[in-house]
Amino acid sequence: MDDTNSSAISGIPVLVGLENFFAWREAIEPVFIGIRAFDIVRGVETQPTLPPNATSIDV
Repeated sequence: MDDTNSSAISGIPVLVGLENFFAWREAIEPVFIGIRAFDIVRGVETQPTLPPNATSIDV
């Protein structure tokens, strides 16, 4: 993860339950979109599969 993503994530509140869910969702959605994971999180697209014995290079 690069510095841009790290700083974006550092500003996201910790999800503690319904009391902050909507604020958390509003903060996390742009991050998921930025890393092209939003459709996976929503269940619209399937998670890509990794080859057996994947290394950090494969990810």
